[in-house]
Amino acid sequence: MKTKIISMIFYFIAIQTILLFSRDIISEPYFDNGKTNEIKIGSTNSNDEYLSPINLEKYKGVYLPFDYVKLLEKTCCHDYSLKKIGYMSAFLDVKSDHIEGNINYDDGFWIKRDAIAKYDFSKYMIGIIEDENHKKYIKISNSDENRINTIKCYIIKKIFKYTSYKSAESILTIEKDASIKIDDSKWVLNLNTTFNPSDLDVWYQDEKVIGIKIEDNKIEIIELRENEGDPGYNDDREIIHVYSKYDN
Repeated sequence: MKTKIISMIFYFIAIQTILLFSRDIISEPYFDNGKTNEIKIGSTNSNDEYLSPINLEKYKGVYLPFDYVKLLEKTCCHDYSLKKIGYMSAFLDVKSDHIEGNINYDDGFWIKRDAIAKYDFSKYMIGIIEDENHKKYIKISNSDENRINTIKCYIIKKIFKYTSYKSAESILTIEKDASIKIDDSKWVLNLNTTFNPSDLDVWYQDEKVIGIKIEDNKIEIIELRENEGDPGYNDDREIIHVYSKYDN
């Protein structure tokens, strides 16, 4: 009798141990295109913890921080606006089964399913998402194809009020490919704000860089010099051109 009781105790302990370890490999069902799919025990898919608990098909697209967009319209400065708001992610790219984010346009990541479960997709009008920290993001595009170019085009339309500007020496034009042209030279906006000055935006052409500061429809082109041995730019700035609205 004593042996039977001991055997039952060991059996009970063994069952509890199996259940305890099974909890870490059995995931909840996730939704894909409206169908529930059970993730099998022992799944080796390392992305299971990032798959959305809901179907995101109708929310797909590229989103920017709501406060960033408002500040960008006011300041016409991408770097300042992004650093000022203090959001975790510079944008959200909503796919049908997961959400991607990015820190300062420098470090991409996937949002965990536990966080997505706390997102509110219906609190505001269609096209606005509230994350688990109650930060709002607004949709700027339904398509996630070439999302960086989409974001650059959106920013450029916000910060440049006109399609062309002139200085005493040259003309600055806004191009359709999310670049600007100064005479015959094309310049591209650097979205990564990590080491940039906060009071102007950095534009680059190959290894050359310039700063652009916009105030009251006046555009200052500033020569920037990279720090030797350290990332970022020094404060020894020189204004190269000053542009105003060009009525052609």
